[in-house]
Amino acid sequence: MISLEEYKIWLAEPDHERVLLVILTGYDGFDNNLFYMSSAPFYTEPTASLPNIQFESRIEEDFFIEKGITFFEKGIGTDNLSELEITNADAELDFWQNLQWDKRPITIYLGDPEWKFDDFLVKPLFIGIIDSVDFGDTHVRFRFNNRLGILNGPVQRTLLENASENNNKAIPLAYGHLRNIEPININPNTHEYQWHDTEVDIVEHIYDKG
Repeated sequence: MISLEEYKIWLAEPDHERVLLVILTGYDGFDNNLFYMSSAPFYTEPTASLPNIQFESRIEEDFFIEKGITFFEKGIGTDNLSELEITNADAELDFWQNLQWDKRPITIYLGDPEWKFDDFLVKPLFIGIIDSVDFGDTHVRFRFNNRLGILNGPVQRTLLENASENNNKAIPLAYGHLRNIEPININPNTHEYQWHDTEVDIVEHIYDKG
């Protein structure tokens, strides 16, 4: 694997041939699926940390990322991102329309097409989340944000659907070792209460009125 200093030297030389490698994540309702796209044909070697993967050469348009710090936002870092356009003239990616992309991870690497895959891992060009996807007749366009963008969305999307006073409220989520949790009524007919959306390891103590 090359060093970070070697990567910076390579990046500063404009005459080098370059290739973009993009790893996208789409959710099919059961599992997260990874898709590998590139701006030129690229295959990972059997000994790579991601072995025997073919990156499909479907990225045709130029792509840019600008990073900066905003003065008026008290020094908060910003990313100016172009859209990522992936060709789908052969309709092989039409099934992507059935996947969920919102807030799913995306990672972009930039490097030399002659490098081994692990050399790209020295310095990812961008790690973030997908904001939206537009499907055209021959192209798929992705817009994305940095990882802080996930904070702009709800932590919990599963809502209660019952006749209680908590109807359409988010089902609670609990993380870590918690105390003094107040469960919410999820079924007024059977007096069921809930304080986490899935299974938990253990409930150590239950108190009534303190």
